[in-house]
Amino acid sequence: MKLEELYQKLNQAVVEGDDVTATTLAKEALGLGIEPLEIVRLSIQPAMDLVGEQFQNGEAFLPELIIAGDAATAALNVILENMAAGGTSAIKGTVVLGVMYGDNHDIGKNLVKAMLAANGFRVIDAGVNVHPKAFIENAVKEHADIIAMSTLITTSIPYQREVIELLKAMGKRQDFFVIMGGGPIT
Repeated sequence: MKLEELYQKLNQAVVEGDDVTATTLAKEALGLGIEPLEIVRLSIQPAMDLVGEQFQNGEAFLPELIIAGDAATAALNVILENMAAGGTSAIKGTVVLGVMYGDNHDIGKNLVKAMLAANGFRVIDAGVNVHPKAFIENAVKEHADIIAMSTLITTSIPYQREVIELLKAMGKRQDFFVIMGGGPIT
């Protein structure tokens, strides 16, 4: 199979929510020696962008968004497992990554996790619905350089601010870079 055809088939598998095919194609791409980040950038991310755009335009609905996200996550898990098995000789830094308290949307987090790992960062995945104190506790425990928070829900934005305020109150604000992202973040 040609490289472009492989990328297109993986893209289509994600769009269609076919997690079995997405997993198989991700393994095939890795087996060909394709860089993990390239697989994410050229197949998985464009597929999720397309489904997200279709959702915003009313051409796709929540079930399609969820199953596409599940297929993307399945492919990303294969990519991350492969990267973990290969080891990383030069870690660029440690990132505690999670979805903010009150939010369970993890598709974007999983994509960011894959991209960070592919670029040499050690990523501690705190999960979803993470309380502000838990971000800080994980960052301190793991000797993190970066705290990365995501949210797709506007009601979770104040909890991101709370992380900053807690860091200031603890005298630890200068110990960490803090990154906030997600749909409602400007």
